[in-house]
Amino acid sequence: GDVRSSFALDATVVRHEYTHFVIDQIMPVVNFGQHGALSEALADYFSASSLDLSTIGGFTGAQFGHGSLRELDCPGRTACVLFPAQWTGTIHEDSRMVSQALWSIRTFLSGGGVLGPVNGKTCSDGLVFGALFFYPDSFADFKLAMETVSNRSATTVPACGNNGAQTAVGQRFFADHGIPAGGDQDAYEPNDGIASATDITT
Repeated sequence: GDVRSSFALDATVVRHEYTHFVIDQIMPVVNFGQHGALSEALADYFSASSLDLSTIGGFTGAQFGHGSLRELDCPGRTACVLFPAQWTGTIHEDSRMVSQALWSIRTFLSGGGVLGPVNGKTCSDGLVFGALFFYPDSFADFKLAMETVSNRSATTVPACGNNGAQTAVGQRFFADHGIPAGGDQDAYEPNDGIASATDITT
């Protein structure tokens, strides 16, 4: 058969695309800049989390004779992608700056006795999902939204408990990927969000 059909056979790819649909019901996305990269990062994260598998497109990549499309487990399985040093302007490549940070949070919270494997994964997923309702359109804005949800997690995400560990962890892993604290923009791309985007016809 046509090798292109492998996209439809790769569970991570199918779940990635389904996640786009779900997120668009909450937060319509503009597919450029940090907003587009954030959309791709969230689609990768929820696809990977749903399968408990950090590799996106491993089956598809094998059919085309190369590795996976994207790997979230860093530095364990691949090098970490850092913002803004490795910013390329392509949303799929730049998405790893966020998705790898989220996977690190999930891995940490679910291992090492922090929250345990079940609560840790549920907590991480809940924090990421809750952040969508702040309609973040930049990396810094998304980080701030996750911290806000985390600070209220005893009621919003019961699996997180009330120990506040996830807030510190989130700050640490986002910082490890160069994502700045606070605000809804950053010095590197101050005009990268939808709030200041201009219709190209003008």
